[in-house]
Amino acid sequence: MKTKTQVCIIGAGPSGLILAHILQQVGIDSIILEKNSRNKILNRVRAGIIDQNTIDVLKTIGFSHVFKKQGVIHEGFNLIFDNQCHRIDVNELTGGRSVALHPQQEIVKDFLFHRESLALPILFNVSNVTIKNYETSPQISFNIEEEDYNISADFVIGCDGYHGVSRATIPKRERPEFFKDYPFSWLGILTESPRVSEELTYASHNAGFALISSRSPKIQRMYLQCPKNSTLEEWDDERVWSELELRTASDSNISLIRGEIIKKDIVSMRSFVCEKMQAGRLYLVGDAAHIVPPSAAKGLNLAVSDVCLLSTAIQDYYQNNCSNLLNQYEGEALKRFWRGEEFSNFATRLFHKPVNGDSFDIRQQTSALRYMINSRAASKSFAENYSGIPQDFYSNS
Repeated sequence: MKTKTQVCIIGAGPSGLILAHILQQVGIDSIILEKNSRNKILNRVRAGIIDQNTIDVLKTIGFSHVFKKQGVIHEGFNLIFDNQCHRIDVNELTGGRSVALHPQQEIVKDFLFHRESLALPILFNVSNVTIKNYETSPQISFNIEEEDYNISADFVIGCDGYHGVSRATIPKRERPEFFKDYPFSWLGILTESPRVSEELTYASHNAGFALISSRSPKIQRMYLQCPKNSTLEEWDDERVWSELELRTASDSNISLIRGEIIKKDIVSMRSFVCEKMQAGRLYLVGDAAHIVPPSAAKGLNLAVSDVCLLSTAIQDYYQNNCSNLLNQYEGEALKRFWRGEEFSNFATRLFHKPVNGDSFDIRQQTSALRYMINSRAASKSFAENYSGIPQDFYSNS
């Protein structure tokens, strides 16, 4: 089978689906290729904190009704250290900006169902994807159940994550890449238990970091800092709950209620940046080009930032026959990403127990936490980054 489209999007995660939706709104055709099954992408559990920029994008493109149904606004968060609980009022510190809990799989469902209702093309279970001639006239070949397919496109957009084919298509010598591995991991659990707090709770403790978040009133997502080489077998349910209770103990009324742990996983902590985000007519978006540690929940939000920049550039190309914004995409995307990367790294160092750190390191960390609590300037800076730097900040940067 052979076909032609204006834009071929590889990857049906949130960034790929949102990009296709924005393009469709302005009359630009696209085809989405996805290696996984439809059922798998609909049921993947991912982090669900979106910042003010992403909230605004969802509303602008016509999904405010969905957000109102699924999203829960968080105007601040709790921070526990030295057995005391402090609330950071993000909304007040930023003049009205907030974050929201909006499970990522619900975003995928909303955009996927909408695309299917319009009978727009999305192909699942795609394998053996090859991208050729991406410098001038992209050709994408692939298989579905041993049948050969070929697509000709004006542009190829890689929304296929760190392990996808898109970035790997660009010769390694042409793509500068930067890595940072953190010397610890997260143990994550899903538990059937009541919501502990309406907002997220971060805990910095000598035993290690902990995070309490929610997926629904009955399903909670929690994390514990653990050694980098940890295995799930080392963390039985009793040990998990005991560590969570120890690290989140405080003078507040926040208290865990134990429930059945229905899933455990180990989350690696790393940063990755590929500074080659465009090669000819091949463009990289989100995790295909950059990864941040989950401490500040910036991954999805940075991907949506990429989508907004690229969709505007593609629209300008078709409507005005102008490639200026396309040529500027990489530089503009990297400016926004490195800001998110620095903040994610800062939050990781601020909240986590230093590995092999001595009492000097621990006291420095405590001092930094106290400064953030007691200095309005420090807490305002954190809140501004946490809720998403306003996009007009970058217009003159």
